[in-house]
Amino acid sequence: MCYRVDLRLRPDGRYGEVCQSLEGAKQYYATRGRDWELQMLIKARVAAGDTRPGRELLEFVEPLIYRTTTDFRTVEAVSETRARIHEKQREKQRRDRQHGVDVKLARGGIRDIEFLVQCLQRLHGGREAWVRHGGTLLALTRLRDKELLSAAEYSRLASAYQFLRHLEHRLQFDEDLQTHALPQTKEDLDLLARKMPPGIPDLPSAGALQRELDQHLNGVQDLYERVIHSQLPGFILAPEPDAAETEQPAVAAFEASAASAASARPARVEFPSANLRRYLDQRAPSFAQLISGGGISRSQESFESFLEKVVAAPYWLECLDKDDELARCTIDVFEHSQYFADQLVRHTDLLDEVRAACGKNQGRTGFYAPRDADGLRRFFREQMVRIQSDSVYHRTPVFRTLKRTSELAQSVIAAAYEIAVAEALAEAPPSSHGYTPANQMMVIALGRLGMLEFDLASDADLVFAIPDADASETLFWTGVAERIISVIGAYTGDGVIFTIDTRLRANGREGALVQTESAYKDYFANRAEAWEGISWMKARGVAGNIERATAFLGELQQVDWRQYGQSTQSRTELVRMRARLERDQGARNPLKAGRGGYYDIDFALMYLRLKSAGFFFKVLNTPERIDIIEKMGHIEREDAAFLREAATFYRAIDHGLRVATGHAEGRLPTNPAHLAILTELVHRWTPEGLHEGTLEQVSKRIRQQTRAFFERLFGK
Repeated sequence: MCYRVDLRLRPDGRYGEVCQSLEGAKQYYATRGRDWELQMLIKARVAAGDTRPGRELLEFVEPLIYRTTTDFRTVEAVSETRARIHEKQREKQRRDRQHGVDVKLARGGIRDIEFLVQCLQRLHGGREAWVRHGGTLLALTRLRDKELLSAAEYSRLASAYQFLRHLEHRLQFDEDLQTHALPQTKEDLDLLARKMPPGIPDLPSAGALQRELDQHLNGVQDLYERVIHSQLPGFILAPEPDAAETEQPAVAAFEASAASAASARPARVEFPSANLRRYLDQRAPSFAQLISGGGISRSQESFESFLEKVVAAPYWLECLDKDDELARCTIDVFEHSQYFADQLVRHTDLLDEVRAACGKNQGRTGFYAPRDADGLRRFFREQMVRIQSDSVYHRTPVFRTLKRTSELAQSVIAAAYEIAVAEALAEAPPSSHGYTPANQMMVIALGRLGMLEFDLASDADLVFAIPDADASETLFWTGVAERIISVIGAYTGDGVIFTIDTRLRANGREGALVQTESAYKDYFANRAEAWEGISWMKARGVAGNIERATAFLGELQQVDWRQYGQSTQSRTELVRMRARLERDQGARNPLKAGRGGYYDIDFALMYLRLKSAGFFFKVLNTPERIDIIEKMGHIEREDAAFLREAATFYRAIDHGLRVATGHAEGRLPTNPAHLAILTELVHRWTPEGLHEGTLEQVSKRIRQQTRAFFERLFGK
């Protein structure tokens, strides 16, 4: 087979003649052609054979496709077709849980971009022949040329379309299959990420790929709703009244239009637009005064989209007007986080979480996640908005915020554990008669989650262990572990909760997903490399039998200490591994893996902890590790003070980048506006001594001092 041939788009579809007469085709499109059939002809061209009848047909249908008067039936028909496609896609996902999000048919996917472009072409192509073109990217350019899309809208749609087409191409060239669904396993997603062109995304990993995809899908969804709904006749702003007129008719007109199209997008000449400003002055004067006072300077376009939705929700407009703290916190979030601004535009009810962040309980810990998968996603999104709004607005110390985020992630894993056990019992119960599964399995977190330093867009390093007595049910518990990964890490139209990485288990990728306690003890006593054993000193139990996991980890640490604590092997191996990370990742992730980056601190602290590994601590974050090492006499007071300051600075930059963009960057931004936002955020979370000079200057100084300490410690 060279390629597939599909004849179903002919007149009358599969019931029509394969070869139509020219007059028959004309008659069909003129009298019976449906809106979507006319729309798909935008991409039609003569490909082979006699070109004259083909050209004649396309010339005949052109005025049917592009009408000279605005026909809102076109918008409605496109919306109905889109809704049917999405409903079928949801039903397919419910039936088949083995496949991830469909990059073509998901909300915000390739089909939505094409529908949006073609809808605008049909609405305006009658008057503006320039926008008529079959290619989506070129059509986007021409719509921007005629100011039918703003520069920001064009940029977002064009970048999303290119990303999704790249992704689709790499999905299909693997086995020449006509597929648009992402794979489910992290290994397959990692491989897919590495196939993407350089810079898409910057860090080739499953988590980075999913976050990039999530950002594009959500951005397109938002634009689709705003742009398409703004074409409907229900959203027509009243003209500005003459001075002699009262302002009430304009307010009434705005209320009516907002109620009929909450996602609409009026023409933006100034911020906020005249009618919107007038409406706010009358309905929410305190809020309007706060806005007009210059509180919004960086995110005016996003904030106006937010206001258009708020005016259609009187409850929230009243809250923003009467609750000055809520209004100021909301504005602060919009000014410093495009990621959370987009979320508030899409989900206005998240204001409830922003309000909670302003209240007396904003520093809450002790989360209890719902025990259903859909509710779990909503819960994580809501609580993340609450935590990060507090982080930005109240200038919460960065390690305190990371602890809250870690506890939120742990609550999600605990809920996923219970969901997974219940599903496994229903679908593949244990083989042993009378065996009652409960909390036998230990879900153990390593890395950032293990240290209570988990952040927005972090990956969760998890391993799964069971007592030796339960070895006969390894298959059952493997099914539970796989379901946990699926519940949390599977990509859906609502995005991914967070990505789970299981590669730190015994024997890495080659090892079984679930292993017994004795298998782990044997591995670390006889075959594990030094860096593996040391990395497990950051581990803690997060779900299942946490008490047993704590005891098990204490025993493993004793194995580590006997194996590596008194030898030079650990020093040599850590230096070698650190050099490899600097060589492989330093160029694209200098703040973390580059010379003098955060890894220098982390590796130094891991090595120093080995000297006192005879003492077991359930959990230690970076400042606590530094305190313990200083108290044990393994580090001078001045060095400890510097390491605390440097660790806070690195975590503040990393946290600021994640809050601003929704994903980890690994380097300082080059865009001056983005750098200004990051500088403001970092200054909120770091001591004043680190505010002298630009971020780049401070970063350079910190990196030089960090590397000097690292080389002193490791004798280089």
